[in-house]
Amino acid sequence: MNYKAMEQAFTMILHKYPFQADSVAYRMVKKYQKQPTVYVGIARAYFRNQSKSKAEKYIAVALHIDTLFAPAYVLKGDMALFARDTTKAAEWYKTAVKANPHESSGYLKYVEVVAPTNTLAAIAMLDSMKIGCPDYPVNLAQAAVLYSSGNFAKASDIYSSMNKNILSEDDIAKYAASLYFQQQFQNSLNITYEGLARFTKCMPLNRMAFYNLAELKNYKESMDYGEKLMAELRGTGKASYRDVMYYAVVNDLTGNHLKAVDTFTDIINGDTTYCASLTMDDLKDAQSHINDIISNLKSADKYDEASTLYQHFLSSKKHTTAYDEYIYSEIYKDRMDKAIKEGKDELQAYKQLDSVYTTFEKKYPTWNQLDLVYYYHASYCTEVLDPQASNGNALPLYLQLIKIEEPKQLTDREKRMLKTTYMYVGYYYNSIKKSALAKEYMRKLLIVDPTNVDAKRILGQ
Repeated sequence: MNYKAMEQAFTMILHKYPFQADSVAYRMVKKYQKQPTVYVGIARAYFRNQSKSKAEKYIAVALHIDTLFAPAYVLKGDMALFARDTTKAAEWYKTAVKANPHESSGYLKYVEVVAPTNTLAAIAMLDSMKIGCPDYPVNLAQAAVLYSSGNFAKASDIYSSMNKNILSEDDIAKYAASLYFQQQFQNSLNITYEGLARFTKCMPLNRMAFYNLAELKNYKESMDYGEKLMAELRGTGKASYRDVMYYAVVNDLTGNHLKAVDTFTDIINGDTTYCASLTMDDLKDAQSHINDIISNLKSADKYDEASTLYQHFLSSKKHTTAYDEYIYSEIYKDRMDKAIKEGKDELQAYKQLDSVYTTFEKKYPTWNQLDLVYYYHASYCTEVLDPQASNGNALPLYLQLIKIEEPKQLTDREKRMLKTTYMYVGYYYNSIKKSALAKEYMRKLLIVDPTNVDAKRILGQ
């Protein structure tokens, strides 16, 4: 008798002709009164149709016929699991195992429920399954549990001991991934290629090829797999952040900085074309990668490209902050530092920096770190235009900084800024013979730097 076909037929009747289903069930059990399989099949159909009380009725009859009928206990576990009572579900699955140690479903259902929170219990159950179900590939089930729990070393050891020809598509993908997570990129790639020879369209294996080739710095071939993977995932929302991150990074490393920035910007903007679920850590990581791309361009003296790219990012980002634009100013600050170090193009670099800082100061007058912008602005103005503090080019900037800092409860940070500020202002007023003002600022200087020799000299101390 094909009990499975019978169950499927009854399920169809229950779905299409619900008012006739009860009488059909009655006739079925009347014909097969001593067959617990028939009762459990009917119960499962009722359960799937959300008729819990009827399902329980037929389970009870099945267990009355055979108290050790494991599928009945498995179904009770399924019903508890549907009700989100994992503890009760695990108990029923364990009962199924005790009722019939040679029936695999109880073991596997128990492991599925318990493994996420108790790996040791899941492994122990699978160890007992080796005795009860010697023909079942228990090692593969144990490897899957170990992989899911993050024990990649033990998982890969089990996979490596198996005949690869019996490994399924999912098994090979997990084997490759377990090696990848141990940073055994070449070994992982070798397994990946073996898997792709059998399962050419396997997305997890294509993903592993993409990741491993990137880690092995074979960016061109990596991107071939990356393009294939992202095309498959586009519009699904099923990509992981790691997928998108690798895609952007490999684009950057192959010179397509704009594509990399656009990809990370989409993440920051919450675009769900690829990823339906993103964490705050993902968003922070995406921003960090954009900053790294800009930093690398600066390190290569490609300041104009860095500036253009970051401006593009700012125009594409849905919500920009003062800090975003402060990072933009850092491009010109670094160019200024380079010009000073090399002793050339200093005035040109300062004019660009001055323009960026001035725009920022007007746009964000209440930013909580605006003092830092004024401090750098004034310091570079002094170094390039007024190193002797004699013509007052930096005076308006320093006076603005004083307005910001003096009302605060001064910490070492503010004191360091004010030391430079008071010294410049005091020297400038002293140079233009405004002795009273010079002494006023030198007295302030001694408050933040009590041992300052120049201040004491001007004050005649």
